[in-house]
Amino acid sequence: MGILNTLKKILHIGAVVVDDGLNKLISVELQLKAVEKDTIDALDKQAQNAVKLNAAKIEFDRNYDKAKQELTRMKTSCEVLKNNLVKQGKNPNEDEDMQLAAATYVEQKKLVDEMANQKESMDTMIKRVDKILKHLKLNKSVINMKATMLRQKITMYQNQALISESGMIDINNTFSEIDGIVQKMQDEQQAAQRVDAIVNGRDTAQVANDADVMNFIDSLS
Repeated sequence: MGILNTLKKILHIGAVVVDDGLNKLISVELQLKAVEKDTIDALDKQAQNAVKLNAAKIEFDRNYDKAKQELTRMKTSCEVLKNNLVKQGKNPNEDEDMQLAAATYVEQKKLVDEMANQKESMDTMIKRVDKILKHLKLNKSVINMKATMLRQKITMYQNQALISESGMIDINNTFSEIDGIVQKMQDEQQAAQRVDAIVNGRDTAQVANDADVMNFIDSLS
């Protein structure tokens, strides 16, 4: 105890045993490692989702263009048929062929309008996946940087017999900073899981109605 008391006198105010501070740093380091593992997993899934969505968009856009072209063709045919009937002195509204052509056009128009909504939803989801990917990649870089800093601090304090009051302030600030980063990243990972469920058809109805999650993703810069 003589050496310990001497060190306390040298360090003056509020020196504490190293383990008290190290335990906080080690606990938050474990949190950081856990969120790193989840981030890598989420990155892999969202990268796959991006590939799936972009491939689906190419096919969808091709079909959407064909549907719009067919709608244009139908409208032109209806106009030609109507003009011919008028030239023949017939009432287009009473002609069966005209009625059938018009009804077919209306159904095609409904299809095109529905596809337009689907395209908008698909484009929005692609933007969300891209945004999540961007943040997950950034998070991975931040984790690597903070993990290096944290390990250096742990090593530094492990080599000390006591931790001064200023050292504990540093440890507490570091703990709070890393804990806040972890919480933020966990929120983003939960949002990524929701998006992954939508893209892969799991619990689509429930997830699609979760406006708070979608709004959170859209709010990411």
